[in-house]
Amino acid sequence: MQLTLDVPNSVPDLSRFAVSSDGTRFAFSTDEGIAYRKAGQREYSIFPGMEKAESPVFSPEGDWILYQANGRLRKIPVNGGAPISVIPGDSLLAGRVTWGEDGSIAFETKSVIAVIPPSGVPRVLTRATAAQEPRVTPDGRGILYVDNRQNARLMYYDLAIDSAFMVLEESTDAQLLPTGHLMYGSPANGLYTIRFNQQRHAVEGSPSPVILDMQPDGAVAPFIVTRSGTLVYRAGVEAEYRILIRQADGKVDTLPLSPKVMSYARFSPNGRLLAITIGAARGANRQTSIYDFALGTLARFTQDGGGHSPVFSSDGTRLAFTAEGPTTDAEDIFVQPLDRSTPPVTVLRASSDQHASAWPLDSVLVFSTNTAARTLGATAGGGSAHIVNPVTKGPARPHLQAQWGEYDASISPDGQWAAFTSLESRSPEIHVRRFPQTDAGGQWKISTGGGQRARWSGDGRTIYYQSSDFNVIHAVRVTLGPVFAVGANETLMRVPLMGTAWDVDRTTGRIVVTEPVVAAGARIVVMQHWLEQFRRALAEKR
Repeated sequence: MQLTLDVPNSVPDLSRFAVSSDGTRFAFSTDEGIAYRKAGQREYSIFPGMEKAESPVFSPEGDWILYQANGRLRKIPVNGGAPISVIPGDSLLAGRVTWGEDGSIAFETKSVIAVIPPSGVPRVLTRATAAQEPRVTPDGRGILYVDNRQNARLMYYDLAIDSAFMVLEESTDAQLLPTGHLMYGSPANGLYTIRFNQQRHAVEGSPSPVILDMQPDGAVAPFIVTRSGTLVYRAGVEAEYRILIRQADGKVDTLPLSPKVMSYARFSPNGRLLAITIGAARGANRQTSIYDFALGTLARFTQDGGGHSPVFSSDGTRLAFTAEGPTTDAEDIFVQPLDRSTPPVTVLRASSDQHASAWPLDSVLVFSTNTAARTLGATAGGGSAHIVNPVTKGPARPHLQAQWGEYDASISPDGQWAAFTSLESRSPEIHVRRFPQTDAGGQWKISTGGGQRARWSGDGRTIYYQSSDFNVIHAVRVTLGPVFAVGANETLMRVPLMGTAWDVDRTTGRIVVTEPVVAAGARIVVMQHWLEQFRRALAEKR
């Protein structure tokens, strides 16, 4: 029997959800905190003060919820109480986390896996490289995880012999069932099962489909099979888009590219190239490609680490992008020549995610922290903007810092002004202030009814921005100088649910946006007694 589970309205992360072992209690990360639903209750309650909590999981007995917030591992009693630190002194940064049936906790840390056995002494598995999405096997003898380099591979780490083995190529994460089968997600959609010989570290036989209406989210296969035998998964798909290009005269054309999941778009300074991030999910399945307008070709640029959030250098010879890998603590910014004559170089290493937003001078790269996937519905603490020299790679200095979050700064062509997203009114709005000074005084709100992702025209007299409901591109005339003035607000383009990938070509005034051709839709499906049915099907085959 399939049941559809209602989810809270506060922007839940449906890629990673928690289900108790008895299949009766559910938890999600939301922009307001962890939403939790007890057995027999219809409504969710929100744990307060946990806006940045991610990757919740239940303890084996269901009395605790484990999560990470800004790399710090915490657990909180489901019946109320204060969060408790799991690792003394937070000496290990934590990413995605799992809590095995044997009591072991496994989590990502600096692109490897760490394990906290029931004895409580952490162990770092340094041979689990480029690792994501760990899941402990029911007997606690091994850990399944995804190697996220270029084509994600499912790996098995045998804790007894301290070695990793490749299990499946091009697979998302997986769970070992009590029957000895792996359930795993296919990058092409759907859940499958296949026999796994844990002693030989290898699969046997052919895979069998379970359901086909689950779309993976990067390396993540959003599903859980509980101890009680309930299968819970996220059904639905990510939106796929085509790229529209609006000429300066208002004429709208379509780029000759097949529809794709897209999340970022950036023009080169001369307007001849367009950097596009393909794939919206964090992980190896996301990458950035370059579209050449003259040749009409699309070529992959980033190779590893899920490269995204591209920004061209001021002379157009290099590309900054965000990725993660063995040398990062979170998502860091890398720089690489456009001809890829040398490998990517890390600009700055930090414990929180970084995303470049502007590169106005060779020595000035502007980036934001803690803003990934937190634009709509964001609350206080949504991010800050900083400046770093990508040449010398010296310490970053703050530019925008406020308790309510200010980020995603776009710099005017003369380098004197920054248009950015502010959460001062709790909903995103576009503000302008001087750049790069932090104490020059004066700040002006230019958006109306919500705004995000500001862009400047080539002459610096117009600021464009996207409405917070993803439906409209606005244009606002501004007067720069000793007296800053805000002019009329014009609706320039109306494309319902256009998505996040858009940009303005400062050389010609062209604008690119994305238009959905396959609508997004997701829900949580609960299949009670699934494991019992699976066992009966295996017995009938014998």
